[in-house]
Amino acid sequence: MHARSSSAANVVRRRLTALAAMVAAGGLIGGGLGSAAQADDLPTGTFKLQSGHGFCARVDFDLLQSRSCITLALEEQFVYDLLTKQIRSVSGGLLTCVEEADPDVYVLPCDNSSASQKWGRRVVTGGWVVYPYTATRKGLRADEFGGDVTLDPAPSSADAVWTFPLI
Repeated sequence: MHARSSSAANVVRRRLTALAAMVAAGGLIGGGLGSAAQADDLPTGTFKLQSGHGFCARVDFDLLQSRSCITLALEEQFVYDLLTKQIRSVSGGLLTCVEEADPDVYVLPCDNSSASQKWGRRVVTGGWVVYPYTATRKGLRADEFGGDVTLDPAPSSADAVWTFPLI
């Protein structure tokens, strides 16, 4: 009888080890058991939003602009709130898309209940597409010459690819 319980314990141990390995592999691939292209949260900590063209997103009054990066400029520093899914400006604002018809991205006072202030990202070649929860097929866009950051209806070029250098 002792041999049977020992054998059963070994079977359970092997199954648990295999399950743990599958869960760990899923986490390394894409943050879960799904595909690597799944959406995920933005990074924690203070970061810059840097476009595929090397410009940094910057708060300019109530608009989000892309300009040449300036080391440690508060207007270029952001934090992501994991609970509310908001991107908060260190200089005092919040990214939000006012409405679908308006492609601009504004920096307005935080409203935790506003769906237009919730953001996520999905993996693409070279970085991530940052999208609003209200329009998940769209993504933040900064063209190669800088200027206003807008929502791209079909983000697929370097204009819509972002990285998140930590500060």
